[in-house]
Amino acid sequence: FVTAVVLILFCRQDQISEHQKIAALENEQTLTFLTKQLGEQISVFMATAKGLDAQALRANHNVDALLAEMEKFSEQPWLKIKIYDLSGNAIFSSAKDEISKPSKHPDRVKKALSGEVTTHLEHRDLFLSTSGEIHDAYVSLTYMPLNYSGHRIGVIEIYRDYSQLLESIYTQTIQIALAVLIAFGALYAALFLYVRRTDRDVAVWREIVTSSEDFLQRAQRIAG
Repeated sequence: FVTAVVLILFCRQDQISEHQKIAALENEQTLTFLTKQLGEQISVFMATAKGLDAQALRANHNVDALLAEMEKFSEQPWLKIKIYDLSGNAIFSSAKDEISKPSKHPDRVKKALSGEVTTHLEHRDLFLSTSGEIHDAYVSLTYMPLNYSGHRIGVIEIYRDYSQLLESIYTQTIQIALAVLIAFGALYAALFLYVRRTDRDVAVWREIVTSSEDFLQRAQRIAG
């Protein structure tokens, strides 16, 4: 039973890891495609946003224009996209309330600025997406260096919702665990009934042997 439980947990973790790899690949492909198609617009946007304070960044009408272009070129749905400048400040976000706010993962922004693509999956009790608040969500985050004309100009970040997929994996895990418990329960019951019947047969056999020995002893005494 313990071995079965360990195997179930291992299988679940293996599925999660595999889907994390798929999520990372999908995120990177989306960001690569967007930066390839909109590299010039992004570069112009970042140049015009340079030096603006928090209020001016959030009121920047170019945010809506760039967001519309991103949505037009996006082949797969995403929750949110953010752009950071070379100092790590968020100068663009599809969720406008987060513009000019620091990243929840400054270490990952720093790695992306150094040229490293990072991806991870995390749970959020509350997540602010482009369309509003999402509660109890599992999101895949990818930070990728943002380059234009051979120069690093910042970092682009994407979020995708993988709640439904992970919930499906957890549901399957519970179903498998229940099936294993039922199977072990049925096996135990069958073994119990078999052993009990065997014990009864042995008890009956012993009674027969004892009766036979008593009969032989009486017969010997009579014959003697």
